[in-house]
Formats: sequence, C-alpha cells, structure tokens
Amino acid sequence: MIKKNIKVLLCIAATIAFSACEKAVRKHEMVTYQMNGDLNSKLYPILVEQHSEDVFVTLKEYAPIPEVFSVDAKGKEKAFLFKIEQNTLIIPAKFDHISLRHVGEKSVEIIREK
Repeated sequence: MIKKNIKVLLCIAATIAFSACEKAVRKHEMVTYQMNGDLNSKLYPILVEQHSEDVFVTLKEYAPIPEVFSVDAKGKEKAFLFKIEQNTLIIPAKFDHISLRHVGEKSVEIIREK
C-alpha cells in the first residue's frame, strides 16, 4: 500500500514539474511589429525585433530617450519600464501596443501584429 502511494505521489510530482517547465519555456514564435508615426521623427525606430522575452527597439543614433507607454485595447495608457543600452530600448515583450514619446517630438506607435 505504501509503495503504491509513493508511486502515485511521484507521478503527480512529475506531472506538475513537466507542466511548469512547459509554461516556463515559450515556444518560439515569429512576431512582427507595425510602426506608426512620422518617419522623420527622431523617435522613429530603425529596427524593432523580438529576442526571447524582450523586444529590442533600435533608435536613430542621436535620438532622445523617450518615455514608453503601454496602450490597452480601450486606449488607456500606462507608463512602461524598459532598459536602455546605447541607442537600443530593451522592453519586456508583454505588450500589444506601446507609444514612444518625448517633448518636442511626434509620438511613434509600435503595435504587435497578430
């Protein structure tokens, strides 16, 4: 009886561990982003691409550091945190639509295409 209970517990533990691993490792998917805004804006990215869990937004060489806002389906905006390395913003890929803004520049929208 004890051996049977141990086997059942091991089976349950293995199932939970496997399930957690599947959720932790995302399947690689090809994601594209649409950019909307003035092509001449200093904020208009040169390149937007996703690497693993982050989106890399490469700005022009002398672009100002923008504020980044996440925009939900209802148009509600919320400040969005990011890291920056040289002229590249590293943004967690947890958005469908973000807006880049800086005083004196026209905003640029980056929208994840589905």
